[in-house]
Amino acid sequence: MTRRTTVISVTGFLFSLLLLIPATAAERQSKASNDDAAQLKAALDERIKVLTQLVDVVTSQYQAGVVDSTQLFSAANALCGAQLDATEDPEKRIALLTKQVDKASDILKLVQARHDAGTVTDADVLRAKSLCLDLKIKLLRERKRKSPQMPATGTQTKDERGKVAADQRQELAELKQLASEISARLDKMERRLSQMEE
Repeated sequence: MTRRTTVISVTGFLFSLLLLIPATAAERQSKASNDDAAQLKAALDERIKVLTQLVDVVTSQYQAGVVDSTQLFSAANALCGAQLDATEDPEKRIALLTKQVDKASDILKLVQARHDAGTVTDADVLRAKSLCLDLKIKLLRERKRKSPQMPATGTQTKDERGKVAADQRQELAELKQLASEISARLDKMERRLSQMEE
């Protein structure tokens, strides 16, 4: 073997090693990314499980009068946030928010019943209403993000425009209903306060 052949052989060998090193590093990075994704999903799922248990415990404690409404609202908000963090799918996010709006309405009814019994203050009722409104707003925003927007060029078909208009009418009706409920509650609270002051 000549010196030139030896140099070419060694150079070829070193070059092939250089090609293998990035591939191995890329494989390690890909495996690490897959491991990170799996660990992230597991952590998100565990957080939802823990917060679900916390909401159940705090709800029971609230019903027994052991904790105040602030702890209940905090736990419910944390659970909702964790569930939303766990998915980017608009349909799942809407379903989650719809379920949370229903739960918040149940909490509001519970707080209102305790208020009527004289065991909690107006501030507790207002916090419960605020929780309901926050979740309702998130739900409506999520629906808005999901629904197709009318392009400025007017290239939407009549059916697409009709669907968007129907969605917007539904959203408007829900907001009007919510505003009506809030207005009625505020009137009721004002009457109570007036009676108390007399």
